[in-house]
Amino acid sequence: MKRADNAEQRIKKLKSKKQKEKQRQIKDLGKVTKKKNKEKVHKEKDKHHKEKEQRRPKDDEGEVQNEKNDKGKQHKREEEEEEEEEEEEEEEEEEEEEEEARVRRLEKEFQKEKLEKEKKEQELQKVRDEIEDIQYKIAYYLPIAIINPDPTYIKIIDVEGKMKKISKIQQKNNIISLAQVLENGVYQMEAVFTEIGNRWMGIGIVRDSFNILDDIFPFSSPYKEQMIVYTGAAKSGYICYKGNEIMGNTQIQNDKIVRAEFDSSKGTLIFFLDSIQQPVYITGIKEKVRFMIYMYSANSSCIIRSLKKLAAPTSVHVPNEKAIQW
Repeated sequence: MKRADNAEQRIKKLKSKKQKEKQRQIKDLGKVTKKKNKEKVHKEKDKHHKEKEQRRPKDDEGEVQNEKNDKGKQHKREEEEEEEEEEEEEEEEEEEEEEEARVRRLEKEFQKEKLEKEKKEQELQKVRDEIEDIQYKIAYYLPIAIINPDPTYIKIIDVEGKMKKISKIQQKNNIISLAQVLENGVYQMEAVFTEIGNRWMGIGIVRDSFNILDDIFPFSSPYKEQMIVYTGAAKSGYICYKGNEIMGNTQIQNDKIVRAEFDSSKGTLIFFLDSIQQPVYITGIKEKVRFMIYMYSANSSCIIRSLKKLAAPTSVHVPNEKAIQW
């Protein structure tokens, strides 16, 4: 940066010198004109003296010769002085040309540095764009934290360091929610149920404002207004909300991967079973919610395989799709 500033100062200096050079050229032109006028005067004087000498008597020839010699010496001195002035001016011109060459060189270096800087900035911007594109395509794995309403009869253990296994010891209704609040983005949870017995189980969302207690049955008031559940065989794969049971989705079974995908911008909740998108989905969700699991049978378990924040939704339009208003 210092080097660039010096270059700019020298460029300004060069412009100033160019103005001086122009003034000097004008002055030199005046000198040349003056010199020509002077030579013209000298010639006229010489001519006048010659004519005068021709008219003078011969006995004055010695005096004329002396006067001539004096004038010759004076003329020689004037020529020497002019030569010295010309040499000085030539030296000044050479110095100015060298300085101009240095300034041009510095200006060229400055432009080169500027172009290199712009090129590096373009390369950096390209890398930033590539990173942003990659970030758009990839999913962020979020830590799985679970709110346990009954630690005595519900056990939660880590599986392979990144998954969570929920195991029930006692037979009763339990809603187990994830701690992650779903807002500002697309979120996805994958789960697998095992040993679900009579298949009173499900996956869905619950309002973030609702305080989940022990022994809650999601299909009766006042709980059915707070959550929505995609069920297993006991409810034939129905979507249950506010006491309504909407059929159309395949029932959840043992060892099948079930996925819930929430999009806060669209306000939708869409389900997948073994990667197949289900037609019945929820729309109009304009508040903070959390993913939840419903379990009833003793000795049943559910593994939360992953919790992700996606760059974009994976859902599409499917045949026979049906929307339920939240």
